[in-house]
Amino acid sequence: MKRKFIHNLDKCVGCNACVTSCKNEYQTPATINYRQVFPANEDPNNPERNFISFACSHCENPACMTNCPTSAYTKRADGVVIHEIASCIGCKLCTVACPYGSPTYSPVTGKVYKCQMCYQKVDNKELPSCVSGCPVGALGMMDIDSGLVQTSLGEGKAAQAVDSLPELPSNSITNPQHRFIKRKPAKQVRYDANPVG
Repeated sequence: MKRKFIHNLDKCVGCNACVTSCKNEYQTPATINYRQVFPANEDPNNPERNFISFACSHCENPACMTNCPTSAYTKRADGVVIHEIASCIGCKLCTVACPYGSPTYSPVTGKVYKCQMCYQKVDNKELPSCVSGCPVGALGMMDIDSGLVQTSLGEGKAAQAVDSLPELPSNSITNPQHRFIKRKPAKQVRYDANPVG
């Protein structure tokens, strides 16, 4: 089974519960967040509240692994890219190579950190902390072969999804293993500036 994260922009409310769940699980240094939530670009003529939840994409061709001089990165058969902190010398070559900015250097510890897709939990048939912590089921873990998606609210087949978003670098660089369900167009509501009555 190969896995990837899938994020449903139509459900995401930008609450950062995925970030907090991950932070609570791993007690990372203050400046290190394995996952981030940021606003998507919006059409000024049709503003909507769109958010993207993003972490390491566990790429098919991980640039972090290719550029690491100490082989601190390995890739499992299920596609999860692991970073062994004990082997990290803090050279930051992986942080430069990753087009998504996922590996992050801590000046406090002199090491690099990144999302490991909670592989210990996954091996125990549990969901990653960010997925289980999402209160609206916007973040999921997808089986690439079957298309089955598991979220905090249950499991089912993924809706029509895309491999990338305009806000992200080109997939051609590393073939990232993430999927996104785009937000449906918002209904336009007219507000009367001078209501009667």
